[in-house]
Amino acid sequence: RQDASQSKENSTFFYFAGHGARRTQQDSVMLLPEFGNPNGGILSRCIDTRTLRDGMAPTPSFPNIARKQLYFVDACRIVPEEFRKFEQLNTFGIFDIEANDVDDRSAPLFYAAIPGTTAIGFAGKQSLFSKALLECLQGVAGEPQQEDPNGKVHWQITVSSLNDALSRVIAEVNQMSGTDQQFEPGVSGPANICNLAAAPQVELTLNLVPAGAAAAGKLDVRNSFGLPAWQLDPPLTPPLKKTVEAGYYTIDVSFDPSNQQFCKYYRVQPVLPPRLALTAKCG
Repeated sequence: RQDASQSKENSTFFYFAGHGARRTQQDSVMLLPEFGNPNGGILSRCIDTRTLRDGMAPTPSFPNIARKQLYFVDACRIVPEEFRKFEQLNTFGIFDIEANDVDDRSAPLFYAAIPGTTAIGFAGKQSLFSKALLECLQGVAGEPQQEDPNGKVHWQITVSSLNDALSRVIAEVNQMSGTDQQFEPGVSGPANICNLAAAPQVELTLNLVPAGAAAAGKLDVRNSFGLPAWQLDPPLTPPLKKTVEAGYYTIDVSFDPSNQQFCKYYRVQPVLPPRLALTAKCG
């Protein structure tokens, strides 16, 4: 909090991965190594997310605290049976929460799990949520902005685009691994998280039908400037996969005019992260 209080233009990034629990529907407690120590109560050495986030709000003592704050809690949100034995379980007061009138932060809090569910990890590997989050922040969550005077499109990651991308990526991981991770999106007004140095990379897959079209087809993929991005002469060898920069492309599959068996395929197509699979119908 002290470091973040030097300028309103500062940003903070908080990430917790580990054991967690909850006391109420919207509550989340981060269980630290000394969880369960009998001196002072079983949660006396744990921290709840509300105290953490509320303690980082702008106040008379911290008028210049960072106005962009990101919180990620990668932990379970179940109510342990032991908790039900007690009327109230108090956590460690990491901050004294000072009264304030105006909280003008963009401070979304993302949870890896919804209330009543667990956060999933794989043995010897990183957690499902952290894998999805890193993939999103490395470009999958990028969204295009308006072209600059030179025709270049810049990309950025916002709270909204991160929520959308996390939904897609976590759904993909669930499908591939047979898991059922359900994350809780961060809520905030419009906020830019970061700008990307370049357009995100997208895995483009093209499938030609009928199958025989690949042997006779010629592929020509061009970007929005008309520059070639992917060109192949016949015969095409499936699977057709190529990593390209996100953007708009023309996708052209053509055939020798003397070949009456297949027809030309032509599309102007947005190619957006993380991946796109197209079926070119050339019958």
